[in-house]
Amino acid sequence: MTGPGLTDALAAWLPRQRWYGGRGTTTTGVDVERVVELADDLGRGGVRAVLLVVRAHLSTGESHLYQVPLAVRATMPSGVDGGPIARRDGLVLYDATSDPEAMALLLGVIARGGDRSGVESTADDPDELRAAVRAGVPARRLRGEQSNTSVVFGDRVIVKLFRRLATGTNPDLEVHRALRPYGLPHVAALLGSVATTLDGEPVTLALAQRFVPGAVDGWELATAAARAPAGQDLLPEDDLRALGIAVAEVHHALGRAFGTSALTGPLLADARDTMLTRLDGAVVAAPVLEPYADEVRGAFAGLTGVPPGEHVQRVHGDLHLGQVLRTADGWKVIDFEGEPSAPIARRVVADSPLRDVAGMLRSFDYAAAQVELSCGSYGEVVAARRWAERAKAAFLAGYGAATGTDLSGRAELLRAWELDKAVYEVVYETRHRPGWARIPLRAVAGAGAARGGGGHGFHDAR
Repeated sequence: MTGPGLTDALAAWLPRQRWYGGRGTTTTGVDVERVVELADDLGRGGVRAVLLVVRAHLSTGESHLYQVPLAVRATMPSGVDGGPIARRDGLVLYDATSDPEAMALLLGVIARGGDRSGVESTADDPDELRAAVRAGVPARRLRGEQSNTSVVFGDRVIVKLFRRLATGTNPDLEVHRALRPYGLPHVAALLGSVATTLDGEPVTLALAQRFVPGAVDGWELATAAARAPAGQDLLPEDDLRALGIAVAEVHHALGRAFGTSALTGPLLADARDTMLTRLDGAVVAAPVLEPYADEVRGAFAGLTGVPPGEHVQRVHGDLHLGQVLRTADGWKVIDFEGEPSAPIARRVVADSPLRDVAGMLRSFDYAAAQVELSCGSYGEVVAARRWAERAKAAFLAGYGAATGTDLSGRAELLRAWELDKAVYEVVYETRHRPGWARIPLRAVAGAGAARGGGGHGFHDAR
């Protein structure tokens, strides 16, 4: 399962995947670091399924770890997406996530639990996992994911395979395991996981959770609501307040599970300095920020006083409308992995919960901007922006009520987190989607008006 033929094929295949982080550079080579055998039924006319941990080397000198679930068969089965990765010795090798039989083998490994053949699996709910295995429902891969790949087994189980890997327990698994004793209704139940080791450190490969049929992600709902004609309330304010409450209750549970500490003056100063440094780098990467840099620096430099009772704790780390699901039983928050490209050590550092709140507020602006990007009329664009302001106000009302927090007393702090996020977004869009850069740039340009007393900035509801 190793050798130059396969590694050369992977070096050509990886850059074409949506979750690959080496875009914009040249992939100079790939090494196979670990081969995790799931099962080998080739001799009986079936499939050999393995999980590869590979290291991609880039022209910048960096290298990244990835997971490639690989299926090996004598012939390519019908219905498999993406075509073969390689052909070797009369066999075809392809991405296993679109092969139901290969994914059933992975589910079986998780359900059995234990340590075998370089893979350590944990069955947190063995009865549910075994029931799914016995049911024998074909697996189907979900579409549209950016960072990972999820496979659903009927209406019972969803298995998420992490694509970009890092040594250490993945924060998504760590959080779900820590929250399990609290029975929190706003997170999907953890059923199990699978990991391997690399250089003596654990590497999380996948986790299994209870699937929630009929769930709709918040991004889909919000973009539809922003486009809806007057009189069609596709995402009522009560639902948006409930979303704010759900995020607040998740924050409360995270605080209980991982602990909290006071946001001190020195911690705030460190955060302020980090934002200022990040801004300097962003202006170089995206010169379109230069006309607004002084106003943004002023907003960051103004962070000198800590609001009473403000604290830091474990947070989601990458919260936006695509990370929440509306279900028949209310909202669920998903994907506690944090920013996949950041080192795990940075993703698990205690932070202000308001960073998550700011991420959600920015996401409402992005949802409304889809009307503009799709060439909506002037009236439709204005209506979408007004919808976003109402949505943000309702979300904040729910969050503030659930936490007992006076968010108006934290306006400067929240505005700074929003600005920091918007600056990051300008750089990202400039590099990857230049036509979208005007969305976050509009938020950055509003920094001066917000500081000058023109309301509460991006989340001012009128």
